[in-house]
Amino acid sequence: MARKKKEKIIVKLDLPKDDTTLTKLYAILGVSIFLGLASFTFWVTNSHFTTAPNGQPLFVNMACGYDPNYIPTFDDNESCQFDLLKDEPDQLVMVPEEPWKEFIGLGQLIRCPWDGRERDCQRFTRSNHDWNL
Repeated sequence: MARKKKEKIIVKLDLPKDDTTLTKLYAILGVSIFLGLASFTFWVTNSHFTTAPNGQPLFVNMACGYDPNYIPTFDDNESCQFDLLKDEPDQLVMVPEEPWKEFIGLGQLIRCPWDGRERDCQRFTRSNHDWNL
């Protein structure tokens, strides 16, 4: 049996000459790659992977104008421009919403040797129970 000859299908694409989709894609990719590399470079210079001999990240040395071989003092850190290294203590005040009534701390709970359940220490003391059961 002889094989049938396959017919070739020819498709003529009439694409518009002013199609800018590929150009826009390349522009978006270029801007994204540029921003990604810039962010990565900023992260590397600010990370502790690349520290100078003075122990500070490279970004801090560049921004504050430190000599990489000189270890900055507390006054140097406080005088750095842009307030990068300025320390301000956090003031936290804890105010309970409701007073704790009948609060039993973990130190007040004991395991009774005779049944293994947790009990209140005020009810079970050494004076009224023999602990060597």
